[in-house]
Amino acid sequence: MWIFLSNGFVSITRHNSHKDFLHVRARNPQHLLNIWPDCEVQITPHADYTARTSLPELVVVHTIMNYMKEIDYSNFKNTIDDHQYKTMAMRVWDQHFAYGKRIELPHLEEQVEQAKHYIEAPDEFLHAYQGTGSDANALLKTRNVKQLDSPIGLPNEELQIGNGSLTLCGLSDFEQVIKPGKTVVTMSRYPQRFPHNCIENEWIHCHFRFNSEEPFVWTSVTETVVSLIEDGHDVILHCIQGKDRTGKVAYMVLREYGYSHEDAIQTMGHIRPVCEEFWTTKNFEEYLLSKTNEHR
Repeated sequence: MWIFLSNGFVSITRHNSHKDFLHVRARNPQHLLNIWPDCEVQITPHADYTARTSLPELVVVHTIMNYMKEIDYSNFKNTIDDHQYKTMAMRVWDQHFAYGKRIELPHLEEQVEQAKHYIEAPDEFLHAYQGTGSDANALLKTRNVKQLDSPIGLPNEELQIGNGSLTLCGLSDFEQVIKPGKTVVTMSRYPQRFPHNCIENEWIHCHFRFNSEEPFVWTSVTETVVSLIEDGHDVILHCIQGKDRTGKVAYMVLREYGYSHEDAIQTMGHIRPVCEEFWTTKNFEEYLLSKTNEHR
């Protein structure tokens, strides 16, 4: 049994010789101590799991039950403070999300297909919905929302990065960049309409307020984009105007890939020229630092 907790990941199996005991294994020995502070940890550097302990079954069950009773969150990933562990959890999420997309679901009644997600006023969001372009279009139809449909500004460019690519846009120039096979990450309340040849494109709706003061919101969206790119996705990232939320998350993604502050800002302006001037202003830099806790 694999168990992900906010302070650690463990794999649990039955003890071979003591049937009332369980083997509890971990990638990080500190995870075992976080969950069972008094346990004796054995380091096994050449084994699959490099740290392990043996505990009475009742002790393990009691501990896990207590963790379950204390659940008070709506998004598990955002409860993880350790950056490396959270990145691992995000990659696991991405893989089982991809697995779910490959499963053929039973045919749904038409009215069920039209029942779409909606967040009235999210305070802490993330991963509100994962679907396809057809789901985005259905949401717009259900809410009777008509988005801007005329491209503005200079053409955006696709940035080859990691194992995939990143393209930035707003609602008004979404049609300019959307192509079959692109994965769209929407950070505004509503998406833009997907053209008919792109309704099967993957769509992830990460709606949150542009003035969110929660660092984990920005970090989680950033890690989602990085995870998608590392898994070979060509990502389109957008909000309403493609400059505030889009700019900050794009900046954080580029920093994750080793870009300096100056190189990140310059690259963002190159691939989305309409925002180049805005992203070099003092206001944007102050906004960036206040929302992301970013330091040069």
